[in-house]
Amino acid sequence: MRSTTIVLFSILIFYAASSLGWGRHSPNEFLKTKILSSKFIQEKSLSLMLNQRCYKYFGEHSSNEKNVLTSCQKTVASFLRQMSLRVELLEDPSSGNTGPTTIVFPSELLLLIRQPQVSRFLGELANQIQLAQAQNFDLFISSLKILKTDFRASQYLAVLFQDISYGESHVTWLKSRLAKYPDRFDEISKYNIELLHRVIGLLREVVLKKGISDFSYKIYPPAYQNQLNFLSSAFYHYYVIRYTAMKMKREGQPAEKVFFVNFIFNYLYELFDESSLETLVSEPKDLPKEHWSDVWTGLQGALDGTKLNSHSLNPSEILQMPPENMIRTILLSVVKDEKAK
Repeated sequence: MRSTTIVLFSILIFYAASSLGWGRHSPNEFLKTKILSSKFIQEKSLSLMLNQRCYKYFGEHSSNEKNVLTSCQKTVASFLRQMSLRVELLEDPSSGNTGPTTIVFPSELLLLIRQPQVSRFLGELANQIQLAQAQNFDLFISSLKILKTDFRASQYLAVLFQDISYGESHVTWLKSRLAKYPDRFDEISKYNIELLHRVIGLLREVVLKKGISDFSYKIYPPAYQNQLNFLSSAFYHYYVIRYTAMKMKREGQPAEKVFFVNFIFNYLYELFDESSLETLVSEPKDLPKEHWSDVWTGLQGALDGTKLNSHSLNPSEILQMPPENMIRTILLSVVKDEKAK
């Protein structure tokens, strides 16, 4: 998962702060040392973005602005708590370069990596992926059979695999923790870290390399096999969002806002880069085609995680809309389908 959006929004805040005379360092040095080392700053920056969008789009359909604002704040706080996202400076083992890396569910990752059940899960997945030369491999169904429940399967897929589209930064993070705190990792933890590295390598080779159009390797639930042209091979857009939404629902947050905050987070996280600082607080004129599948995949994860439906949405039509119209159409469709139940 990319760290750009959080860092960029934090930069806006700290340039404003430096213009008021806060800090004695140059802006570049100040930003590098403070933003990338402060979980507080990261969370506040992301909170501002998500609350601004939540208030904007839900406020259009309510006469009680205070209630909308309060509800948005509670939902966003739950999102940040449940995903527990952090940006850390890590060295890339392949290049030796150090840069910002996003880790999600860090506490759960540390907990799971210590579990013998994870050894069995990863070992079974490795066997099934390798056997898929002759048999079909289905990531979700295989995980469900091993772990028994939808929630548990979603947890393992989101926490253990995170974003492996360009590497395995969370495994690098685990190894850095192991090097720094060796006494905190037992033999099972060390074994699981290496096994996770191996399984990620297999997944990248047979699933991400071939692409999800190869029906021998299924990475999404069966309901999505007719949507492969619109789904991303970067499956963290689905599972990380799905699992976060499921946890928020269990916490008692309202389904429509849980859906929206998770969807809008994935949209923001995917879309923005250094060339679009102004779109951190407003939508761009259009959604670049290279982002269509990632945005649509996150939308499906948010819907599944909240058990909401949006049957009236056609990806071919919705993704071509100007983003502001797209977001409004999606939200209205979800609300309409929920009221029709």
